[in-house]
Amino acid sequence: MSVIAFEEIINSSSNQYTFTALLIHGLLGSRDDFRHFTRSLASTISTSADWRMVVVDLRNHGSSVDKEEGLSPPHDMANAATDVANLFKSLNGDWPDVVIGHSLGGKVALQYAFSCAQGHYGDSVPLPKQLWVLDIIPGKMENKSQNEELVKALNTLQTLPSPIPSQEWLVDHMVNLGFSKFLSEYISSSLKKSGEQETFSFNIEGAIQMFKSARDTDYWPLLERPPKGMEIAIVRTESRLTWDPDVVERLESLAKRERDGLSGKVSVHVVPRSGHWIYKDEPERLMEIMAPRMASLFEYDDLQKPGWRNFLSFIGPGFLVSLAYLDPGNMIGTAFALNILFKIPVWVGVVLTGFSTLLLLGLQTYGVRKLEILIAFLVFVMAGCFFGEMSYVKPPATDVLNGMFVPKLSGQGAIGDTIALFGALVMPHNLFLHSALVLSRKIPNSVRGINFLIESGIALFVAFLINVSMIAVSGTVCSAKNLSTDEMDRCSDLTLYSASFLLKNVLGKSSSTLYAIALLASGQSSTITGTYAGQYIMQGFLDLKMRKWLRNLITRCIAIMPSLIVSIIGGSSGAGRLIIIASMILSFELPFALIPLLKFSSSATKMGPHKNSMIIIIFSWVLGLGLIAINIYYLITTFVDWLIHSSLPKVGNVFIGIIVFPIMAIYILSVIYLMFRKDVVVTFVEPPNIDPNDIMERDRTPKLTNAHYREDLANVLLPE
Repeated sequence: MSVIAFEEIINSSSNQYTFTALLIHGLLGSRDDFRHFTRSLASTISTSADWRMVVVDLRNHGSSVDKEEGLSPPHDMANAATDVANLFKSLNGDWPDVVIGHSLGGKVALQYAFSCAQGHYGDSVPLPKQLWVLDIIPGKMENKSQNEELVKALNTLQTLPSPIPSQEWLVDHMVNLGFSKFLSEYISSSLKKSGEQETFSFNIEGAIQMFKSARDTDYWPLLERPPKGMEIAIVRTESRLTWDPDVVERLESLAKRERDGLSGKVSVHVVPRSGHWIYKDEPERLMEIMAPRMASLFEYDDLQKPGWRNFLSFIGPGFLVSLAYLDPGNMIGTAFALNILFKIPVWVGVVLTGFSTLLLLGLQTYGVRKLEILIAFLVFVMAGCFFGEMSYVKPPATDVLNGMFVPKLSGQGAIGDTIALFGALVMPHNLFLHSALVLSRKIPNSVRGINFLIESGIALFVAFLINVSMIAVSGTVCSAKNLSTDEMDRCSDLTLYSASFLLKNVLGKSSSTLYAIALLASGQSSTITGTYAGQYIMQGFLDLKMRKWLRNLITRCIAIMPSLIVSIIGGSSGAGRLIIIASMILSFELPFALIPLLKFSSSATKMGPHKNSMIIIIFSWVLGLGLIAINIYYLITTFVDWLIHSSLPKVGNVFIGIIVFPIMAIYILSVIYLMFRKDVVVTFVEPPNIDPNDIMERDRTPKLTNAHYREDLANVLLPE
């Protein structure tokens, strides 16, 4: 059995490898076209695992021309893909994990995946995990003018003298015959020197047959339902000659389609300002797209192995999802506001809050930016109300500043309230929400992370001012000397609900109304962002997607239940205590979001030169460890104190201790494991040093590109 010509590149001193990538050139090309890009790609992704790169010459191309006797016609996509399969059979069955095809090679890659899925090469042949199709439409190529010109040019080559006098002569001759200079230079690049002569590095008649097969073969059905476990990534240029708007729209709809768990997925990537030869015109940008996804196969492969680590890797995100959806503070806060404003029972307010959230989420029809504007409006309404309260109360500035910079805890339950405040301020799931939202911004590289810093800084600063005003108002009112006994009792056990009556009695009804409006805005904005955060977590960690209307309905109904049950049984006081408990749980869960964030942003393998400076690393870790220490201290001391003063029989206390202490130990060990766990997956891609001689002539002007932009996040109506 004759096999096509190939070359292996293994970037490992031991000549061992974990994964294999296959690279297929385009029409009239050869494996020499891909060699430099292949070496750069192998060098980049081999930091996480050892790779073998196999670069081939298709039939009728390159060194495979000399093997035409064993590569019988017809010269079509099916036989070209079979050539690839026969090659890997001869290599002892180390089948490719990734297949990369440019132009006509992309069609061969699609055919190879289709034939693997159909079992044409045998039932034991594995599917590639990733398929990269570079700048060719997956369906029939219906641009008749371009197709006819190329076929006519190939037919013309059969009439040329052999050998060809020179590359310059060929370009001039083709242009004089009426062909475009671009096409003439493209064809002339396939000349090779044979002594003093120039000959073509392809079989003209065979290349014509392969082009016609690629032109007429339709792989849209494969993209409509990709094989399970496979990602088909289409990388395109911005050329409207190749990429008709209808084709682009069809691809993007496939990429955004909700997955049913029975098929693979399609992704679409755009390389701005690139010509057809993406891997030569824009190798850095192409590397930024491909390398992290290829490197992630190491992590994907590890996740296929059963084990407690993988179990925890799914349970952790699931826990975050549940907190994002079930946080009762959002529901109960809005219900309290409705009770204060309209005298509606708290449990009825909880039900109305669920339905009102569904209505507000209907803004998703108009895009994610409209919901962001709504949330910003609600936040500024809340800020305006609390600032208005503070201007009326006029808290002493000296005491406010002293409390900000010289904090102290006094009174029963102060530590618990502080921990609850941590959870309410820095909600763990919202860390993921903000990361997703900033990726949907188109920000020029010239400002890099400055915009993200400003955006997050403004958000945290506004939240800080709101909380300062809340605490300043409450502290000033409760510090007044003319409080009645009832008002002093409210101050000793101040909740969201009792605060309104305190303000009403001390400052008047208008103050209570302002507080209720602020509470209503706060509850609605928190409920919406909770839904956002939960879905982003489901998408990013678990790759779990639902239909939008079904997701919103189910999650809101589930979220209502804890708040509804407690408000019916315990009334407003029970609902108020539930908010404190829920906020404390959020604080205890915070290390599981905070530690990965600190490690990620401080890692050179994740952030490269953009990682945190040593000063920021030390400062952030000191704050993070301080928060974790407070959580653990409160968890242990509170439970031990409860056991000591519990009125339960000793047998009951022992039984509870046997259950709770191991859970506390697991919590502490999990935090320690997160802190010291090593992450070997490399996601930052250092732009390769490209030899200028290997790059085709192109525009050399500096490019203003968008940093960290995620088109899939910018275009979603609601996180999908």
